Amino acid sequence: MSTLPRSSTGCLTCKCRRKKCDETKPKCLRCQKSGLECSGYTYIQGKNKKVTKPRTLPAPRESKVRVQDTDSGTPSSSTDYPALGATHKATESVELSGDLFDFALIPVSFNPLESLGGLESIPTSTHESTLSEFDFMPSGTIIQNGALRTSSAVLTSPIGSSVTAMTPGQASLLSALFSLSDNPPIHQSNSPPFADHNTASFSNGPTWLSPDPEEEALSAEEEDPEGVSQIICQPLALDKNAESNALPFILQGFAAWVVRMAHEPLKMAALSRKFVIRQFEDGQESRYILGLLTNIGAQLGRGGLIDETHLSMVSALQTQVRRRLTNVKIIGDDGIGRRELIKALEAALETVIIHFFISPARDWLTLRYESAPLFRRLCPEPPGLPINLPSLLQHSDYCLRRYVHLDILASTMMDIPMLFRYDCTQNAHFLHEPVEDVQTESGAQWFHGTPERIVAIFAKINAMREDGWIPTPEVISLFEHGIQEFQPTRNNSPDSFLSVTRLVVQECWRQVAYMYLYMGLCGDSSDTPRVKRALKQFMKLLEGTKPGRMPDEFLIMNMMLIAPAAQREREREIIRKRIRGLEGRSRGIKDNMTMVEDYWARADAERRAIMWSDIAWARKRVVGI
Repeated sequence: MSTLPRSSTGCLTCKCRRKKCDETKPKCLRCQKSGLECSGYTYIQGKNKKVTKPRTLPAPRESKVRVQDTDSGTPSSSTDYPALGATHKATESVELSGDLFDFALIPVSFNPLESLGGLESIPTSTHESTLSEFDFMPSGTIIQNGALRTSSAVLTSPIGSSVTAMTPGQASLLSALFSLSDNPPIHQSNSPPFADHNTASFSNGPTWLSPDPEEEALSAEEEDPEGVSQIICQPLALDKNAESNALPFILQGFAAWVVRMAHEPLKMAALSRKFVIRQFEDGQESRYILGLLTNIGAQLGRGGLIDETHLSMVSALQTQVRRRLTNVKIIGDDGIGRRELIKALEAALETVIIHFFISPARDWLTLRYESAPLFRRLCPEPPGLPINLPSLLQHSDYCLRRYVHLDILASTMMDIPMLFRYDCTQNAHFLHEPVEDVQTESGAQWFHGTPERIVAIFAKINAMREDGWIPTPEVISLFEHGIQEFQPTRNNSPDSFLSVTRLVVQECWRQVAYMYLYMGLCGDSSDTPRVKRALKQFMKLLEGTKPGRMPDEFLIMNMMLIAPAAQREREREIIRKRIRGLEGRSRGIKDNMTMVEDYWARADAERRAIMWSDIAWARKRVVGI
């Protein structure tokens, strides 16, 4: 197929963004719909005088600029990096400050943490780390005389290049992150330095590979189908040798992670930016953790393979996060102490997501357990009382909402007790009140796609199962009504594929909720009519979408939870194929799929239907918990 020539008569703004201009005069509609200032049409005389058709001013081309960098007064070798022509000079691209839901089922004396004694013996990490604790800091972060500072380079790059070009998706989210509010003053925390490392250099960290420009251009629409990159005119090109670009490069790497892994990344932009800023300005321990999260997350965000270097980074990350969780448990509950608890919990939750895609299930279950005391201290309810779920799902501290999702969904998927009990009695009609009363614009569902109404229903079912309640027809009817009345949240994406697939993810959760109600709470086997009905609807939704990252990465938990209802080989094979397309880089997904295969094989060998209790047996054999 021949390549179509680029438009020569479009507006300058569209040309700079490499977008097809509709050439509406005087201002193009594409720019207006994107909220951008159209630069208009500046016609120039072409070099070929035989061509009478006028053409507009072309976009600026990349040029090579040589920059001399100095650090601590010592000149470094001059380095080439692409500049952005007259529109944005590379040395001026970014300038930052140098300061851096109830049934009262629970006795007051219930202690969920003491009921899970088997988790304390879990090792620090399954990954073996043969490198120093600080070997994976961004290469521009060094420690001198026991104090961390940021030097000229943040992340190492391939030889001969000092700039890493962002993909359009990364650049657009990065722009959203930068434009949400003014940059707060960056200041150095008074957190104590590491005594074991007085002087260390981290230039041996993983390299950031620059994407091929031609491949980037061809995949622009796939990378950024919603046109997020229209927020800015063109991708940023940052000088890695500039000290002030430390934070921008961290944001760049984290943006790659969020664009790839968030269900609705634009709704996560503000929260992600705040997280990075808080961790970055908190001192050396937080920056070290942030550097590891960014390096690993960016690799996952690019869809790259996780090699031994990255596994060692994951091990170091697990070690440092667990150490931090231990240290903050001794601080007070004043304003400063609360902020430290929040930052530690935020870092732990980000690490849990990393583990889910890379590590054995034991690793992220360990962090779920060890983060529990911090979460409970941050909740407003007095110790010993259930946590009010409706209010928590609307709490201003995002990390609390994310931990609630983690605790409830882990309990449901792995068939283990919740670490806490949740009171759902704020409103007697909570199960079937308008969904907007529960879901918030910044809810945790935007990250992994699980509707908060479904999470709340799971919390009730989990609590009833743990206490051995036998549901009455009235209770079952109440749950069914709540599930039936759930209204999926519609997004305003201009991309019809994303709009449809995001609705599919939410509708799949509805069918999973029906299945869990019948198999998990009512004790139905997989061959009962109502379970079969829920599975049939789920499979119709699944087969109605093409396999791929979207929506499959956000259907992993759905497929794991619906798997006990799959009796026929055809249904099982569909689930296998969809999961196999994602499990290549995830030991955690492999563990869960091994559990699924285990109870499928066990039920087939015994010539019986699958029961929900089969999950617990499979978990003990596969995960050891």
